Amino acid sequence: MDTHREFALQKFRKDIEKCRDVEELQQMSIKLMQLYLRQQDTINKMVAEGFLPDAFGQRS
Repeated sequence: MDTHREFALQKFRKDIEKCRDVEELQQMSIKLMQLYLRQQDTINKMVAEGFLPDAFGQRS
């Protein structure tokens, strides 16, 4: 992981660790899951269009 991403992860980790508001933690979790799912959709589209290899290393 590059330095920029490592810094972002550490900042996010600190924010989570110091947060005591359950609703805020729930919202953070929901947003993180939405981001992950959007990323997966983007990757699947890129695989389908041949820009990335599929999970087995083959082009679709």
